[in-house]
Amino acid sequence: MTDEHLWLQGRLRDMCEELGYPARLEKDFADVRVDSPTPYALEVQRVSTDFSTRTAQRAERGMRTIWFLPETEKQRNTSQTRQGDPVFTAPAVRLRYYSSRGNHTTMLSTQYLQNNVWNGSGGRDVDLRVAVTVWEMTEDRQGFRRIDNNRAIDMDLKDFLQEVLSGERRWFSKQLLHGRTARGKWAGWAKVRDVEEVHETRARRARNAERSRDQAAKQTREEEVRRRASEEERQHELTQDPEEARVVEQPTAPIGSAPQSAELPTESAPHPDTPTDPPLPWWKRFLRWISAG
Repeated sequence: MTDEHLWLQGRLRDMCEELGYPARLEKDFADVRVDSPTPYALEVQRVSTDFSTRTAQRAERGMRTIWFLPETEKQRNTSQTRQGDPVFTAPAVRLRYYSSRGNHTTMLSTQYLQNNVWNGSGGRDVDLRVAVTVWEMTEDRQGFRRIDNNRAIDMDLKDFLQEVLSGERRWFSKQLLHGRTARGKWAGWAKVRDVEEVHETRARRARNAERSRDQAAKQTREEEVRRRASEEERQHELTQDPEEARVVEQPTAPIGSAPQSAELPTESAPHPDTPTDPPLPWWKRFLRWISAG
C-alpha cells in the first residue's frame, strides 16, 4: 500500500470513531469496516479495479460500500459489464485535499501532500472534502443538483460520513435521482427524505397533468355533443316547416350564349270562381306530415 492509502485509511477510521461508530482496519476484506446501523465498507481506491465485483463481494458480507477515489489519481472500472470512470456508476465519491488555512479553497498539490502530509507530519493542515456525486434537492423540489457549499461543489468529508452512516444520506441510481430521460446527470449520494419528497412532487405533477388532460378531453366531448345537438335541432326545425327547406335554383346560361332574363316560376292564380279550401292550422299540417312520414 502507498503512503496515501495508509494515511487515508487512518483518517477515515478516526473520523468514524469520533462520530461514535466502531471502525476497524482491514476487516472482512474492507479497508475500514464501520459497524453503523447499516454496516459500511470504506474503500480507498487509487488505481483501476473491478468495482462491480468487489462491491458485490462486500454486499455478500452484509456491508454497503463507499469508494473514495482520490483526485491525485484516475481510476477506471475494469468490470466486464460496467467500464469507464467508476465515479459515475459505482457508489463512489471524489476525494479532494484542501488547505485548512484561510478560506479552505486552495487545493494541495500531490508533491506537497507527499512531502508534508502522508508521512504523518502535517495532517492537521488538510481539509478533506468529497465531490462530484453529492446531490441536494432543488428549490422547486422537483429534482437534484450537485451540492453547492459556498460556491464550492463539494462537501466536508466528516459531514458526509455522518449523514451516510446514520442512514440520512444514501447512494441512488441515476434513474431514481433524475428520472429515465435525464441527460448530463449521474448516480450519487442524496438524502433519503429528499428523494422521497422529489418523487412525491413528480407524482403529484403527473396526477395534475393527467387530470388536466382528462378535463380538456371532457370539455372537447361536451362541446362536440352541444354542436351535434344544435345541428340536429336546426335540422328538426327545417323539417317541421318544409317551406324554409326549399332551395330555389336559377338556371345557368351556357357559356357564350346571349344573356337571358331569368324569370322565377310563378304559380297561376286560382280562378275567381274556383272554390278554395281555407288553409289548415299549423298543428294539423304537422300531424299530416307526421302521418305521411
